[in-house]
Amino acid sequence: MCFCLLAFITRRKFAISSIRIKKFTQNTYFVGNNIKKTDFVAPVSLDEGLRRTIDYEFVRKVEGHTFSCE
Repeated sequence: MCFCLLAFITRRKFAISSIRIKKFTQNTYFVGNNIKKTDFVAPVSLDEGLRRTIDYEFVRKVEGHTFSCE
């Protein structure tokens, strides 16, 4: 809350806020039981989806890219 008050007083945005801290510390537990009650069929298996995501995010995006600080 201190950063929120300081941001309000100075009219500046800070990287730290009570909303961000609340989101960061909130429980992210997910129950997917309701999806079983529908006719949804996954277009790919979980293994295949993870493989594709990792390949796209960490292999193809990185090839030929030099990381630098902002």
